[in-house]
Amino acid sequence: ICVLVEGEPDVLAVYSVVQDVAVFGIPGAESTEKVLKKAYKLISSYKKIVLLLDNDEPGRRAQDKAIAVLPKAKVHIAQVPSNYKDVGDMVQAGLTRDVAALIREAKQLVPPAIVSDEDLLSAYYQAYEGVGNAQGIPYGFPSLDAASGGLHGGELVTIVAGTGAGKSTFTERLSLNIAEQGFNVFFCPLEMMPREVLKKMVQHRSGIPVARPDFKRNEFTDKKLTGVAEAITERIKFMSHFGGMDIDNFLMNCEAAIAMHDVKVIVVDHLTALVTASAGGNNVFASDNITSRLKEFALKCDVTVIAISHVSRDSSYDVENKVPQLKHLRVVS
Repeated sequence: ICVLVEGEPDVLAVYSVVQDVAVFGIPGAESTEKVLKKAYKLISSYKKIVLLLDNDEPGRRAQDKAIAVLPKAKVHIAQVPSNYKDVGDMVQAGLTRDVAALIREAKQLVPPAIVSDEDLLSAYYQAYEGVGNAQGIPYGFPSLDAASGGLHGGELVTIVAGTGAGKSTFTERLSLNIAEQGFNVFFCPLEMMPREVLKKMVQHRSGIPVARPDFKRNEFTDKKLTGVAEAITERIKFMSHFGGMDIDNFLMNCEAAIAMHDVKVIVVDHLTALVTASAGGNNVFASDNITSRLKEFALKCDVTVIAISHVSRDSSYDVENKVPQLKHLRVVS
């Protein structure tokens, strides 16, 4: 075991309590990084490295610097009690057994990518009890809900099918289902104008064929359709942009919609428009980057992102049966 402290007095204080450890003194918090890099080979040779640094702001900065330099799998943290400045004060107060316990029971550093038992159990119980968005928002399609458990914050869901298979129609109906349950949706139609999408949604909701070119208006339909349209727009908000949009601009608009309207689900129709605007001549790199950025955004904002992806023009795609495989996704890695 190697114990790191600040200054010679603390080295002597620790060694007066425990003699079966190596004690290394850092001559001042500001020199932590430089000193540890110089002594790295020696310190890293120990199986366990205990940081027992001062209980003040310079000591906390020194601890952060030490963690950044040292092998994290070996680092253990010992925290000086709040009513003492350093380990030397504890020894002077006669707390020798407490000092020995601090070193013996120092907690291993947990890297941020490793989930602690406490955090994992908390997330599990939250999902189990249905707190917040953890339980999931039902798709509104029983078989899909049974298979997936619904939509969850932090998820990126991709809807894939060939041309004319009904991807946009499905996401329009899905958005209506989500809105009917009291959750707000941000619908981003990059291939159509918002008024055209709203017209189709009104048709889905009302059963009146308002989106058909031969539709005939009358007083009854005008009144009913106006009420349906207003009800839809209370819960479903739209992005007005036709064609490609770079991913940074797209996410900026999504973040604003979340802040303004408490959006829980974002629908992107379609991914190809984002990739085309962000590709810079490299569609493969752009698609990888965009799907990663969308997933990171979903996690950060605790929303679900639903994205439509076209099928590639791969000759192996079964046009008749319209059953795509992963290799047929045009822009999803």
